[in-house]
Amino acid sequence: MWIFDHDHVFVYNNDIFNVDNGFQMKANPNSVYVYRNHFWNCSQAAFNINTGTDGSREFEFYQNVIRDCADALFSPDSARLLYDMRFYNNTIYNSGSGRLAILGKPTAQNLRNTEVFNNIISNQSGDLAWVQYYQGPAFPTYADHNDFHGPGHWNLNYTTDYPTLAAWVAASGLDQSSVAVDPSFVNAGGTS
Repeated sequence: MWIFDHDHVFVYNNDIFNVDNGFQMKANPNSVYVYRNHFWNCSQAAFNINTGTDGSREFEFYQNVIRDCADALFSPDSARLLYDMRFYNNTIYNSGSGRLAILGKPTAQNLRNTEVFNNIISNQSGDLAWVQYYQGPAFPTYADHNDFHGPGHWNLNYTTDYPTLAAWVAASGLDQSSVAVDPSFVNAGGTS
């Protein structure tokens, strides 16, 4: 699903599957709300954020179920600024391994005022970074109350891995009230 240059967009109650990116935006959209969707079997990201022009504002992704996608939230290399993104109350389950969020890269610092909170991510195998953040202007202003389950680690600046939540909190200052516990899904990997 693509969003091009539209404002006040609401995407909800969809079942989006077997695609490269579940949701992708470009060309300066504003006030985009994506909620109560089921994204599964995305070969790349459930949410691929690339605005194409400076100044896009106000994005909220919440109450989505994301299953077996390489990344839940991905911000590709872009020099265009995107402001005020909130990613919260999502459940991410990967039968292999996947990431909650990749925000900012050494070559691109396009996000500002990002918040990532109250998400569950459960990886069943592999050892990818749950989150990769780059310290700089794109560093989240708030990330907390997330639950990280299964194999994985945290990565900062695309150079340093942190094997424990405690080490991640000490290094980043984020996720201070997050946990690393089994979320006890009733039908993990199911279709409902």
